[in-house]
Amino acid sequence: MNDQQLQHWFMTHKQEMPDHDFSKKVMHQLPDRKAAPPLVWIFASIGTLLFFVFVNLRQLIEQLSLWLERAPWWTLPVTSTALVIIFLIGFCFHERKDDVTIYFKGI
Repeated sequence: MNDQQLQHWFMTHKQEMPDHDFSKKVMHQLPDRKAAPPLVWIFASIGTLLFFVFVNLRQLIEQLSLWLERAPWWTLPVTSTALVIIFLIGFCFHERKDDVTIYFKGI
């Protein structure tokens, strides 16, 4: 059976399932969208500030490469681990326990 025959078979045996407003009920149960957390705006501001401080990407890359050449070997793993920890802490504070209970309200 090739693709055309398979597609024809699916089109001829297509069955519509009645919705009974199930989709509408699900959409009304979803929580409202929230504004971006302050942490996002803080990092966006810092990134914009760094862009204007370093003027363009070439100068930024040159500055980072010079910093990495002069930095001790342990600086990069410690810095990257600290950034991940800061991100995870911010994410955990953003996700509140009461947000999770909304999903299990009907159970």
